[in-house]
Amino acid sequence: MKRTVVTFKTAMPIEATMDFEREYEPELRLDLEEKKALVAAGYAVWMFVDGALAGETYAVSPTAVGDEIDDIDAIHPLMLYCYSTTILGPFRGRGLAKVLVAYSLGQLRQAGYTTIVGHATSPAMVHVRASFGARFGPVHEGWFGTRRVARFYRIDLE
Repeated sequence: MKRTVVTFKTAMPIEATMDFEREYEPELRLDLEEKKALVAAGYAVWMFVDGALAGETYAVSPTAVGDEIDDIDAIHPLMLYCYSTTILGPFRGRGLAKVLVAYSLGQLRQAGYTTIVGHATSPAMVHVRASFGARFGPVHEGWFGTRRVARFYRIDLE
């Protein structure tokens, strides 16, 4: 039986991560400069499976994302907005999103953050977030002009 090796990095050239953008509809894709700015302003983790780039997640201050955070009652300095969590197509269906989220939440808690908020835009990610105690709030149909339904969530890390 072949053993799967999962590793993580918190720094990468953003140019090497643009395959993740192709997993989304054009309305949701970031260009290189937008992504560089977001990642530079927050916390990012990339997951590798047997040496191949498989997943990414990044979170930023809620004030960095503007209109997307109308669902937050009160912003505080120990809160981050999870802008994106993505597993590349060939790696989906293996439970890797849960591994990536567990790792990133642990790192964020260790860094002193107490609250993670975001919008889950797939049933799989709603399930993953729920497994970490997410409480769900408003639902948004047609997320940014797509067919996606976004569910606001909050995870308390304390």
